[in-house]
Amino acid sequence: MTKDELLELIANGESSGVEFKRDDLRPKQLAREAVAFANFQGGRILLGVDDDGAIPGIQRPGLERWVMDTVFGRYVHPIIIPFYEEVRGSRCSANTTGPNPSSKRPRTTCGW
Repeated sequence: MTKDELLELIANGESSGVEFKRDDLRPKQLAREAVAFANFQGGRILLGVDDDGAIPGIQRPGLERWVMDTVFGRYVHPIIIPFYEEVRGSRCSANTTGPNPSSKRPRTTCGW
């Protein structure tokens, strides 16, 4: 995704397939959003973006490891491997979660 594509996505606002999240959320909060997308039609979670589309950015060190290991590795079952992307020249990242391929095995979160 280019920076212009990301900015256009943000300009279009949140929808049933796009969710904005600040960098200060807890792992369980992000896991819940990802599971909801996976159990529906898939979607994108943009980290470092406020609900109003403002981009305060990401301050958390090691964001990719936090997303992949802490959020998806510990709190999502069965595991989802999202498409993780940091857009150069921006201060946010995109995580894309595809739909759950098996309606017999809904994704769930643990630790609630």
